[in-house]
Amino acid sequence: MHLADLDADQVPHALRPVNASSARRLPPPLAAVVVRELDRSDDLRGEVAALLDPDDETLPQKASLAFVVRPEGWEELMDGYGADQTNRVSQAEFDRLTDRIEASEAELAKARDKLKKLRKQASADATEARAKIADLKRQLARAQAPGQEIESKQHELLQAALAEQASLRVRVERAEALVLKLRGNLLRAKRSRGTGQAMPGFDRVGPRPVDLAKTLDALSVIAAVDHVASSEPGAPSPGFGLPPGIRPDSAEAMEWVVKGAGPVTIIIDGYNAAWLIDAGAFSSARVRQEVVRRAGLLRGASVAPSKVIVVFDSEYGASEPPSPGPVAVRWAPSADDEIRSLADTLGGDVVVVSTDREVQEGSALHGAVVLWSEAFVGWTGR
Repeated sequence: MHLADLDADQVPHALRPVNASSARRLPPPLAAVVVRELDRSDDLRGEVAALLDPDDETLPQKASLAFVVRPEGWEELMDGYGADQTNRVSQAEFDRLTDRIEASEAELAKARDKLKKLRKQASADATEARAKIADLKRQLARAQAPGQEIESKQHELLQAALAEQASLRVRVERAEALVLKLRGNLLRAKRSRGTGQAMPGFDRVGPRPVDLAKTLDALSVIAAVDHVASSEPGAPSPGFGLPPGIRPDSAEAMEWVVKGAGPVTIIIDGYNAAWLIDAGAFSSARVRQEVVRRAGLLRGASVAPSKVIVVFDSEYGASEPPSPGPVAVRWAPSADDEIRSLADTLGGDVVVVSTDREVQEGSALHGAVVLWSEAFVGWTGR
């Protein structure tokens, strides 16, 4: 029976909205009306039963026939069909999660291989640096020529080699810490695959994409080319970087910036931090003001003289005039490009606060120390 084949006065009143619908698939409210009318009307069920094929063994067809014909025990039949459908859905979900496990394990294996190569390269770099230092020491021992200029140059070369060695040592320590972390994640992922239980920081059977992305972000920053400290005025301090054992996404990292990093310029990805504070209203003036307020806390807590700059994307709203205070606010068509440019052109030590991978990698290539926005929000929200 098709409602469209009936005259307007023949269509039951409750089904007239269904008859008027032009949707290819009925919305849930209209579908509920049809089911309710079928349940109440024996005549309507009889007309529908005449349209069903009793030889069709598909699950939806068998369930529909049981509902409209209603043989003895039809409620139990419906319960059984529902259980069958649930089992089919559960199997499909299991297959989907199994595929996610395999994809996550493959990503972890790639990351582990990359770390092995990084450690090998860092070890080779450290060996080369030690050889340079030994050679410089031998040159100093043999140097007999008088003149303060020669002695100063030799001392400068030695200090540069020592700074390079310190930088390489930091890279090796960070790589080793990430190796341990990835090994633990891989072991927990393999164990959870067998038990089907969740573990901290993971979905039912695999790492959350955001956690894996953070790990890969850290690998990218470590793998970035280290810049040898320049002797030009305003250059970054030799060996400027997070102390070993402090994660760039932790409040301890921001504590180090304000208490022990010395005079620095802190550049904050404004909307990146705003999203963590209030994702639902991250582009509102209220949340922007909260980001600037928290940035002012950094300036106020800094032991050494520091400068704080917050950069917002103007594409999310009209730029606002700067408000008086200790924090410089900038608007740019692309906050990402502006932050990377500032990291490149500003003199002295620079700390960039952003969770955006491209911003992190571009700023690190210019010698900036990169912290995640979680460190800023965590420290200022305590």
